[in-house]
Amino acid sequence: MPNLKNLTTKVSIMIPTYGRADLLKNAIKSAIRQDYQNLEIVVVDDGSPDNTREVVQGLIAENPEREIKYIYQQNSGVSAARNACVKNSSGDFLAFLDHDDELLSGYVSKLADELGSLGKEYGAASPDWIVEDADGRRSYGFAEDTILNCPGNSWMFRREVFFEKDLWYDSAFGFSEDFELSLRSAGKYKVKRIHMPLFKYRAGLPSFKIKQKTLTNDYRSNYLALTKAIQKNAAYVEKLDADSRAEIEFHVGVFAAAAGEMPAARKHFANSLKLRFSATKAAYYLATCGGRYGFAVFRVAISRLKRWWVVWRSREKIYALTLVSR
Repeated sequence: MPNLKNLTTKVSIMIPTYGRADLLKNAIKSAIRQDYQNLEIVVVDDGSPDNTREVVQGLIAENPEREIKYIYQQNSGVSAARNACVKNSSGDFLAFLDHDDELLSGYVSKLADELGSLGKEYGAASPDWIVEDADGRRSYGFAEDTILNCPGNSWMFRREVFFEKDLWYDSAFGFSEDFELSLRSAGKYKVKRIHMPLFKYRAGLPSFKIKQKTLTNDYRSNYLALTKAIQKNAAYVEKLDADSRAEIEFHVGVFAAAAGEMPAARKHFANSLKLRFSATKAAYYLATCGGRYGFAVFRVAISRLKRWWVVWRSREKIYALTLVSR
């Protein structure tokens, strides 16, 4: 265990999980290793069919100095599990951690310190992050002030965001639940961006190997959820500025194209261009003419170029990265 900082503000690390006991252990361990004493870890098991219960109970027994709660519920979906995490927490500040992600060293101390030094108008703090794939390749992500930087993983919230502003996840959304919440959250509190890599996402990086049915179905489900979220929150969307609405249209267009819904994708890209023209958006619009595979190859090429540029721009932070919690 590290030397613990005895700070008065209590922080809850909340981990909703389903059927990923193999990865969950590393996520919980990354929270246990944080150099912060007044910390609880809340694990909500959404009806996992594997040995999740045994994994968590084993970590509880091995780490009696840490407050770790295990809550089991019948399978109710990701939104219900996230809400259950909040309801079973007792922290002043709350942070979500997915079962396949990890906190980097100093995450809790830095974000709690930053958020605690700000006025109540700041409801959350968000750091930069590292994306790492199964082969250990990394890319760097910047916390930016955008409607698409959805409230979810890597963010630390004030408790009041949920209990006073009544911003809960909508159980009707099994995909894009964070995007739907971001639409309702817009303008209700400020977010402090902290440009330090303090969080690690486990995700695939761009690949020219185009996967077939499963990936397409996931993109289609996400696309349908995104359009449903926009329709449900039309009153919020209409109040956003042109740049934000252009970002949303572009984002939805990407998911539509990835799902093979090219007419819909062109419509979204065209709407985005009307709101705020850019050469990148125009290129994406043209790429839809190549069908799903042509668009996928174009997207991978652009994503790789962007990743290389971001890593180069943040090279000092990447090279100095001694934060990875291993």
